[in-house]
Amino acid sequence: MVEQEFKLLKNFATAWIADKGAADLKLEPIDDPSSESNPELFLTQHVDFDWKVDFDAKVVSGCVKLHLMPMDFFASCRDTLRLDIKDINVSRIHINNEPVEFTVDAGSYHNLGNVLSINVGLQTSRFVVVIEYCTMPQSSALQWLDAQMTADKKQPFLFTQCQAIHARSLFPCQDTPRVKFTFSAGVLAPPEVTVLMGAHRSTPSGHCDELEKPSIHYFHQDIPIPSYLVALACGELDYARIGQRSFVWAEPSVLPWAKAEFEGVDDMIAVAESLCGDYEWGVYDILVLPPSFPYGGMENPCLTFAGDKSLTSVIAHEIAHSWTGNLVTNANWEHFWLNEGHTKYVEGLILERLYGTDYRELFIELGYEELLVCLEEFKEGHPLAKMVPCLKGIHTDDAFSIVPYQKGSLFLYFLENKYGKAAVLSWLKSYISHFRRHSLSTRVWIEFLAAHLGKNILQEIDWNTWLYHAGSIPWVPKTNRKLSSVVDKVAERIKNTPLGSDAESAAYVRSQYETMLPLQRQLLWRRLLKCVPLSHDNLLVLNNMLAVSTSKNAEIRFLWSLIVLYSQYLPGVDGALEFLNSQGRMKYTRPIYKALVAWPSIKQQAINNYKANKQYMHPTTAKLVEKDIELTEEFSLRSPRTICTSSPRLIGMLRTLMVNFHYVFATVVIVFGSSFQFGFQTGVINSPLPLIEKFIQNICISRSGPPSSEFVQAMSSLVVAGFPIGGIFGALFGGSVSNKMGRKLSLFIFNIPMAIGSLLMMACQAAVSFEMIIVGRVLVGFACGAFTGIAPVYLAEIAPVSIRGMSGIMHQLAIVSAILVSQILGLQELMGSTKLWSYLLGLTILPSVVLLLLFWICPDSPRYILLNSRDLEGAKSALYWLRGDAEVVNEEIGELLIEQDDGNENHAKFPLKDLFRIKALRLALFVAVVAHLAQQFSGINAALFYSTSLFESIGLTSQAVYATLGVGSMIVVITVVSIFLIERVGRRILLIGGLSMMLCSAVIITIGLALRNHASGLVYLAITFIYIFVGGFAIGPGSIPWFVVAELFVQETRDPAIVITVIVNWLAQIVISLGYPLLLASSLIFRFFKTALLFTLVKYLKDFSFMPFIGLLVIFIALLYLYLPETKGRPPCDVQEEFVRMASGGGDDVALGSYTRSLPSENGDIGATVSQMALSPKLSRFKSPCMYASLTYAPFIDVLEVETSIHKVQSGIEIQEVVRPLFPSHPSFSILSVGSTISGHQICSGYRVRKSFQIGCYRTLDCCTCDRMSRILFLPRL
Repeated sequence: MVEQEFKLLKNFATAWIADKGAADLKLEPIDDPSSESNPELFLTQHVDFDWKVDFDAKVVSGCVKLHLMPMDFFASCRDTLRLDIKDINVSRIHINNEPVEFTVDAGSYHNLGNVLSINVGLQTSRFVVVIEYCTMPQSSALQWLDAQMTADKKQPFLFTQCQAIHARSLFPCQDTPRVKFTFSAGVLAPPEVTVLMGAHRSTPSGHCDELEKPSIHYFHQDIPIPSYLVALACGELDYARIGQRSFVWAEPSVLPWAKAEFEGVDDMIAVAESLCGDYEWGVYDILVLPPSFPYGGMENPCLTFAGDKSLTSVIAHEIAHSWTGNLVTNANWEHFWLNEGHTKYVEGLILERLYGTDYRELFIELGYEELLVCLEEFKEGHPLAKMVPCLKGIHTDDAFSIVPYQKGSLFLYFLENKYGKAAVLSWLKSYISHFRRHSLSTRVWIEFLAAHLGKNILQEIDWNTWLYHAGSIPWVPKTNRKLSSVVDKVAERIKNTPLGSDAESAAYVRSQYETMLPLQRQLLWRRLLKCVPLSHDNLLVLNNMLAVSTSKNAEIRFLWSLIVLYSQYLPGVDGALEFLNSQGRMKYTRPIYKALVAWPSIKQQAINNYKANKQYMHPTTAKLVEKDIELTEEFSLRSPRTICTSSPRLIGMLRTLMVNFHYVFATVVIVFGSSFQFGFQTGVINSPLPLIEKFIQNICISRSGPPSSEFVQAMSSLVVAGFPIGGIFGALFGGSVSNKMGRKLSLFIFNIPMAIGSLLMMACQAAVSFEMIIVGRVLVGFACGAFTGIAPVYLAEIAPVSIRGMSGIMHQLAIVSAILVSQILGLQELMGSTKLWSYLLGLTILPSVVLLLLFWICPDSPRYILLNSRDLEGAKSALYWLRGDAEVVNEEIGELLIEQDDGNENHAKFPLKDLFRIKALRLALFVAVVAHLAQQFSGINAALFYSTSLFESIGLTSQAVYATLGVGSMIVVITVVSIFLIERVGRRILLIGGLSMMLCSAVIITIGLALRNHASGLVYLAITFIYIFVGGFAIGPGSIPWFVVAELFVQETRDPAIVITVIVNWLAQIVISLGYPLLLASSLIFRFFKTALLFTLVKYLKDFSFMPFIGLLVIFIALLYLYLPETKGRPPCDVQEEFVRMASGGGDDVALGSYTRSLPSENGDIGATVSQMALSPKLSRFKSPCMYASLTYAPFIDVLEVETSIHKVQSGIEIQEVVRPLFPSHPSFSILSVGSTISGHQICSGYRVRKSFQIGCYRTLDCCTCDRMSRILFLPRL
């Protein structure tokens, strides 16, 4: 029965596939983080628009008909079509005139809009969904201009701007560039206006005889386009011919200028065709828009939108888009550089053909300088400074920068220099021809490039730095500088010469400037912008001589405005504001507003100007400017720092802490309820110990008579040792409880034994029981052992990346502060008396109560919520509570989602043994353990002990204890200082530098102690360097090991690593606390453990007791110098990647080659092809060694029935693969065994699969008998 059903389904599927046609099997299976639609199930092929434009209500109403094709036989059994939608009211949806159910739900990210879910039923062939709807006035795709906001001030104006993800506010759609469709449109509008679209006009404009009768305008676009290229404009427009296939459209008063400006468009199109192939769009019209248009140009097919301040170079750029962007499109906005980088590159080639090679080289120089300025404005390691960023949870408007434009084009120019211009131009034409009318990702782009230029390109290029590293430019363009050298001379003269009094220099500048090309002039002002502030006298002369403030060149006006503002040249402010208000390009508007608010005396004037002109600005521009000038309530942590900012980074970090009150509150509660208690219980025992021994003795006398001294000493030793013994068990269980219950709940749980232990110790005198002290010490030690593993991780996970190190130091600051407090309260005059010592021991009940009462207000770690609990909304809610800024929340959530992708997909519990088995993880664990051992075996305990004896040796017998408190205060002060150094200097330098200070101090202390009887002054030298010694400890080794572990490991491996390192730390504490006093043979605490051997060691070491620590410090410094990477500002996945490189010895990339196989079928060979390629971390952000495997097969149904093996496909490669059916869901692939050798690496037969492979998913494989880890991506290319 099952076989018969399966054959029926197979026959049905075969017919379904045939109905789809080969052309429909082209959708690359790549996620789009900016869209919640499901084109992998239902693909939009054609759209019909029926619109009515209402200027009074400022809405577009009507219906949209989506012609859809089911894309997956099995998935089509799922009956829900999901579309992106925002600021749209849907009134009715029907299929075949039958109403269907629908819902509008909140999307995963509130800033990306909503999801329209439509119950389409079982669809097995092409079908049409009709959606009746109306836009809202606040639709971000539509800008409505009243008549007075236009040039002629006669008729209102409407234009759309759908890039990047605003089409969803114009019509419900699959708003992703990987979906392309043809369309037709009918637009009903008042007769007074002309309607244009990015398409061919089907009829004349349709003006009617009757004045009040509206007109319908018809359009059609027969070449598939993505949703962001749907364009509509309505207004009083006239036109003029500017080429054989081109008209320019503009308001009548603007038309003469527009016609003169753009008459050379035919030449540009002809040059572009010679570079890229035939122009397929038929017509190329240009529409000049009113000033509020937010971009220089918009490459809508058949109708380029241009601002009224656009330059000819802008049109060259938009013409190039006709091929790169419109014809060949990025699959999602993370790969935006495929659109803009290629377009910028082609733009340079067009300008070269028109104006010569020198002009193009100047164009490249100018672009490189713009890129450097952009990267400088981004904060260090900013995720959006990557050429291929992660945009999960981030609005594409917030991610906009020139990085994909300039770094992308620079990369192509780099390829041209490396492989030859002829080869790259040949590849470019083939690339456009091959992928025309389709969308692609960077991965597919690389495969095609390698196929054309040779597979060696995979090893010869630093892919990781080019594509995935923030801010890095691995290559500097080498140009002839023929035109730029003239600019440099003029800039140098302006910068260094008083032009007002040096007539010769002024004349030289003027003559040179008049002969410069427009690009040279732009480069000059950009050079001078880097030299601000300039002399006010020179600015006055320059403007009078060159009329810069009234230049018709928008780029020059923009740069001049920045120069006068950053030079605080008051006469130039009005001109800057005039230019600001005369145009709406975000490229100009945002930097000028940033410069205005950076000048305190005119900041309010800038804000008033914004409020007065906001109504004339495009909604997207207004929203972003509002954030730039900080009119929003939240303070944005991710805003790029501006040029010439007067606030140093230190002040910025303080400001961050002050503004985010919730974060500060959570940090204080965490450290007070965990770290402070650990420090207090560590230091509190020293002062009351003699009283405890007396208390034990008195109890024994009352019970059974005088005890032996050995018994009293044993019990007092248990009182001391109970704390670290309990700490080991707490550390052992703390990590697993934290991983299972969460950071917040685990701290709450472990505060219960802390409270019980504190109460037991506090009540011991009343109950007359020293056993209660021992039990209490074990319980508080158990709690503190857990705290040392949980608190640093919790603090690091809730902290912004920019102050993560500062947050980690708060743990150590709380510890050393608590130790100092315990020492002060332990003074006999305070609580170190016979009556109060038990209350002193139990004082930690207060922090426990505070935490138990207040901690419920605080959220759990957002990282834990997302990566462990898989609760995206919960993580966003927690982050918003901590940050208060939705933009920052979306950025951080995006980074967490990258880590989620990079980790184990099913997040199975990571086996502890794998930390030791896998070489890279073993190395990271080794570094973490060394850091913790360096903290405990650095000799800090010896310094603290010797400080008292040294103070006594110089006559401060009664005041020695107070002088020792001074040492404790020194540690606290230096720890506070390290808070402000940790993000400026970094972890590596502070840790190694602190240990080096301790090493030098230990050598001098040893010399001073050994020779103090020969020179009395040496004892003062030893005392001085004891202070330096403890300062070196506090500056780095005291705090950094606690939180650096969380930065060395990704989420999956972090908890077991922390468990191991914390246990090592506690064991080291026991060894130190029991061993060093024995070594000195002078402590009353551990007399029970003395042996003849230790007396012998003391006899020989004496004042040379620092010698063992000197040797250990040398070892620790050497190991950390060799293996500890800098973790400041880096996500854990990047740090892990560095350990992978170190573990592999920095070897070359792995290239597995390729193999091909055919799957058998009832119908014969169906030509299914499997290609496999392995790429190093230089190419993939998914950690190394990384294997990409892709499967291409057809028809879909046959793969489900196949079980096949592959052997010796290529020389040196033997792979055995089994494909098993999992009907009726997607097929699942499992690698059962791998043998032989691939690129010199023995792939062992013991590979185990953590989770079965599903099409389009990443899964982690690790070899059971070697150290290699692999990630394999199975992607069916339909």
